[in-house]
Amino acid sequence: GTRIHSQIIGFLLFNPVTRAYLIAEPILEEGAPVYAPCSAFHPDAYYRPALPDGYRVDGMYFSSANLVAEGGREVVSDFFDPDDLHRMFSYRYKPAQRPKGSPIRYGFEMSAVYFSAADGALLAYTPSRSDEELRLLRSVSRVYSGAESIQAQLAAGTINVQDFVRAVARAGHLRVLQTSKRWPHAGVVSPVS
Repeated sequence: GTRIHSQIIGFLLFNPVTRAYLIAEPILEEGAPVYAPCSAFHPDAYYRPALPDGYRVDGMYFSSANLVAEGGREVVSDFFDPDDLHRMFSYRYKPAQRPKGSPIRYGFEMSAVYFSAADGALLAYTPSRSDEELRLLRSVSRVYSGAESIQAQLAAGTINVQDFVRAVARAGHLRVLQTSKRWPHAGVVSPVS
């Protein structure tokens, strides 16, 4: 049967000398990752998980959780959670001056962020640094947007997941790398479908 687990967050590592990529997947102990994903961005190397020699963080990936909700039904997500995109945007952001005592290093150059859906689809979002992406960044920030955030709008039913998918597709380069029932077509996702 399917293993019940919460969401898994990992990293795509890149070695610029050999042009090789690795996927860093957190090892699970009793269903939980052994390190917090944000620890990869800790300013003190002591607290960061060790990376293979010559590799750097180049991207992030998120898997959907397949937890059983109250009432016994399985909750399956087939797209990025807005909080995940907010996390990626936050790690990429370069503040003019690093806040004192901040537990996170910012300014990572990420080539892409990936999502592995429960039905087997693999999606990729490549940042564009466009005005539309800046609007998306603000709209997935609960602090910045509050009741107007994507999360609040989804919860209220003001927008649906398809509206969110189109907003992400408009903001950058959203692709289906591996198809599934929910994502039957490989390639670029149209922002107007």
